[in-house]
Amino acid sequence: MAVNGLSWKVALVLFVFSLSVNAKTIYDLRTNYEVAPLSVEGTPVFSWKMDASGQYKAAQTAYRIIVATSESDLQANRLVYDSQKQKSSQSVCCYYNGTPLKPCTRYFWQVQVWDEKGKMTESEPAWFETSLMNEGWSGAQWIGSPQEGLSKYASNLIFNFDVKVPEGSHAASFLFGAIDSQNYWGIQYNITESETISQDARKRTVVKRSQRPEIIFYHTSDGKKIEDARVDISSVIKEGTCHDIHHIELVNRPEEYVQYEITLKVDGQVIRASEKATAFVLKDDTKWRQMHRLHAIGIEHLKDQKSEISNIRISDYKHHTLFYSDDAKHVVDGSGEVQIWTPNGDVAAPMLRKSFSINKNVKKATLYATSRGIYELSLNGDNLSDDFFNPGWTDYNFRLMYNTYDLTDVLRKGNNVIGAVLGTGWWKGVRYLNPKWYDCYGASLSLLAKLVIEYEDGSKETHVTDDSWLCSNDGPIMTNDLFDGVDYDARREIYNWNTADFDASAWKRCKVYEALDPNVKITPYIGQPVRPDTILVAQGMTQPLPHTYIYDMGQNLVGVPRIYIKGRNGQTITLKYAEMLYPDVIPVDPVPPYTIEEYKAKKGQMYTENYRSAMSTDHYTLKGTAEGEIFEPHFTCHGFRYIEITGIDEALPLKNVQVIVLNSLQDRNNCDYKTSDKLINQLFSNIQWGERGNFVSIPTDCPQRDERAGWSGDAQIFCRTATYNRNVNPFYHRWMLTVRDDQSAEGGFKDVNPTCKVFGTAFGWADVGVILPWQVYLQYGDKTMLEENYEAMKRYVQYNEKRAVNYIQRFGGYGDWVAVAPTQSDLTNTCYSGWDVQIMQKVAKILGKTADEQYYANLFANIKKAFNERFVDKEGYMISPVGSPVSLTPYGGASAEKLTEPRRITTQTAYVVPLMMNMIDESVASKTCAHLAELVRRNGYKLNTGFIGTPYLNMVLSEYGHDDVAYRLIEQQEYPSWLYPVLQGATTMWERWNSYTIKNGFGPVSMNSFNHYAYGAVQDWLIAYSAGIQRDEAMPGYKHIHLQPRVGGHLTFVEARFNSVYGEIFSSWKSDNADVTNDAANYAYTYSATVPANTTATLTLPVGLKKVRVLEGKKGILKKVETNGSCTIELSSGSYKFYISK
Repeated sequence: MAVNGLSWKVALVLFVFSLSVNAKTIYDLRTNYEVAPLSVEGTPVFSWKMDASGQYKAAQTAYRIIVATSESDLQANRLVYDSQKQKSSQSVCCYYNGTPLKPCTRYFWQVQVWDEKGKMTESEPAWFETSLMNEGWSGAQWIGSPQEGLSKYASNLIFNFDVKVPEGSHAASFLFGAIDSQNYWGIQYNITESETISQDARKRTVVKRSQRPEIIFYHTSDGKKIEDARVDISSVIKEGTCHDIHHIELVNRPEEYVQYEITLKVDGQVIRASEKATAFVLKDDTKWRQMHRLHAIGIEHLKDQKSEISNIRISDYKHHTLFYSDDAKHVVDGSGEVQIWTPNGDVAAPMLRKSFSINKNVKKATLYATSRGIYELSLNGDNLSDDFFNPGWTDYNFRLMYNTYDLTDVLRKGNNVIGAVLGTGWWKGVRYLNPKWYDCYGASLSLLAKLVIEYEDGSKETHVTDDSWLCSNDGPIMTNDLFDGVDYDARREIYNWNTADFDASAWKRCKVYEALDPNVKITPYIGQPVRPDTILVAQGMTQPLPHTYIYDMGQNLVGVPRIYIKGRNGQTITLKYAEMLYPDVIPVDPVPPYTIEEYKAKKGQMYTENYRSAMSTDHYTLKGTAEGEIFEPHFTCHGFRYIEITGIDEALPLKNVQVIVLNSLQDRNNCDYKTSDKLINQLFSNIQWGERGNFVSIPTDCPQRDERAGWSGDAQIFCRTATYNRNVNPFYHRWMLTVRDDQSAEGGFKDVNPTCKVFGTAFGWADVGVILPWQVYLQYGDKTMLEENYEAMKRYVQYNEKRAVNYIQRFGGYGDWVAVAPTQSDLTNTCYSGWDVQIMQKVAKILGKTADEQYYANLFANIKKAFNERFVDKEGYMISPVGSPVSLTPYGGASAEKLTEPRRITTQTAYVVPLMMNMIDESVASKTCAHLAELVRRNGYKLNTGFIGTPYLNMVLSEYGHDDVAYRLIEQQEYPSWLYPVLQGATTMWERWNSYTIKNGFGPVSMNSFNHYAYGAVQDWLIAYSAGIQRDEAMPGYKHIHLQPRVGGHLTFVEARFNSVYGEIFSSWKSDNADVTNDAANYAYTYSATVPANTTATLTLPVGLKKVRVLEGKKGILKKVETNGSCTIELSSGSYKFYISK
């Protein structure tokens, strides 16, 4: 009996163990690729993953999705949708196909999955909530402060004032652009008196006195006065009226941020600067970053002169909004003093509040909000979220998005207060490369909000923004700008202003602003808003100048500071930001305009010239509390590694200087790549940090200077890489709305999105509208991305057809931007047009558009034929045909001189791009890539590519069997190469290969970003070739995986992990060679892989099966095939290890 009892117990344990081993879990349920989204609109799609605990051959054979309006209904089978049991292994992008969803409703869903043995596993419930849909805004109005704010950094302004110079005086001066009392710009009304002595007919002396009025523009630099222009205005102000009141208007509309360009009117008449020019161009090269701005205004009490300046008005040029109105008469007393003030200097960021009462039990409460500008919301004194910069950046000419907040658990019985603070954001201010585009969208800030409360008794209550809300401009945020920074005066903080206990009787009613243009859509926000990603603490501190403390965060990043400080009431600290410091090693041949002397003088100081006109400066005025204070600005954003702090009495401890890293990236890191080479590992880190810094509401080109724009070339180049690192699917869905909004009537996508109506359609950039949806589909298996964009993609291809000549695209656009060796753009432009058509052919097939598919197949055949006839010779060399430019610039330009005979092209990009885009005839393609490999060898295994050639260089080499050359490129440490910036201390990707070199110092200051992710697209090769995790176009989303490790280079191991939409994929090789001077390709190695549940993989190895020994995973192998000295091994889910001998 004892034995039998023991056997029974052992059997039971083994049975239970077998159940646990074979158990499967369904997890990571997502709606529209998000966890619990709050504003789903349209038909949702569902996704989930299967965890089989490493079981081999674990697969889904069927699924059933059920949806209900509550968890209890879900369990009771009271459903709004039941997919029934679907025989399918698909667990990504499964469409809802039930009754129409209701607005503002939370739905719960669950999935049942049958595995390969027919066993059903049920997931935990998940939920999503629908958007407003057709519910509308219930009469909500756009509200804000009746008092307009005016930033000291403003541009594109119109100044109006009256001037009177009384008898006995001859001059009056109005000041603008005043940084301080020693540095300002002035316009002086001047009366020059002259005498003419003559004799009359009786020879008596006649003295005739006359007055000549004139305008003088001048500026002072550190107290020294310099005249800039002088013009006679006697054609307007006639003899005898010089001492009357006259009206002066100054319209500042600069083309560049380094100057004022002022159109002058006197008494309503334009005064020309010269016969050839209307505008007065005013410059001071020593203060170029300060130019074109308002700063402060004032009057100069000219010595011994009396005058009056009155009726000062300041408005913006684009929207004619009156910002500042001063009816006072400013009397000049002749003291010689300078009097300046900041217009509306006491008008802080608008603070809005609304109080309301609740007397019943709340079942559900939802707040919907958007703004013209950016906003932060609070309830009863607590912020509603940790979001920054809501409602994000779209092209506001076409669309604003609204955010949704669940207040169910935070509303309380009794009095409640909603608070809002408005900032300028992208709506107002941002120069966007050119000061002429200042206030691109609007000049006034306003909020639109709707709170819907459902009570347990079934009743409903709605509160909306209207003129019953109260507002104040007496708060602490004195200036705020995404590019320029925040001025925060803690002495002006209003305690408990957003709580029910606050006495708001002194607050004024909000102003109701006009509604949006009816053509502008308000749609629900998609994806994650800008949020904190991580917090970094300063790693070091230096003091290059007295009382100037520079803190090194150890990483180039994007975010805002969090400074812990104690100090005196009224003490102001200043924070400035930089990506680089002037080096300790002085360059021997500096790039102009820098000099060796300048490098010596600035050694160890911050390099900020590459920020161009972005001031990137914060000021904080302390309130002086004994417990200390925290400065954390929320209406600005900086790209930097270093923080310079001045105005403090002594250095702050490192722990007191922190940075909140910001971006819009969902989930945590989805991808890792490691090798035996620390430099390559740092390169991979740089790539990921480049993404973290440039995915801030939109995909920007750079995060620090006065640009930060949605350049579509950078985005399309990097989009596949981006999908590895984070879940960017919702992010791209959101941004593609803007790309489509900005599409021209002719069909052209724009180079920059949002475009603000100022950018064109260049190949390599505008193609984002075709390439990005395709890449998102392949990486995520997201068919909706193709469906949403298909018609826009189709219009773009039609647009390209029309601008081609015999299927060849014209010269123009940006070409291979900032390439070391530029390539003619008609070649690369035609490649992109052909690639677009190939993608469209595939998309049409996927979407079942048979006629379109055939049309694109024929069109591509014609483009490819024309391309080969024009640019490829019979030996596979790339050719510049007769009529091509003799020379090219790195920025897409070319010489007027043309070739009279064909010439072979020797740039790497000329070979890479057509090979990548399948534009070379198959009969010579291998030769063409051999020529590319030879060009790389002759160049010392260094790059000479730019933006559009670099991403594909290594992929093309590996695809055509030149892994050895690809590894030589990735391991290259000399300039230009991927690792050269790493050796210079780079922690992100650079805009140029020579953004900084030891010999030449900093690169051209006009474009010299140290956080520009485009060159980081080499990660595609690192993952898909070096580590060998490649997708299968026929089964997108890594439903089927091609494992193709390329063992090579002076590496001893490579390993990569990628969390795909089906689960985590792992791939690693480890060489038997431990000597890094040897090429790993010549040695045996161990290969390990993990294939996630519900997927399969094909492992391809460059050896016969006899040289492959299975160390782990025999149970999961489905098939082995050997062909021409290589083999393929079909794998099911599970973990594997192989030994490959030579």
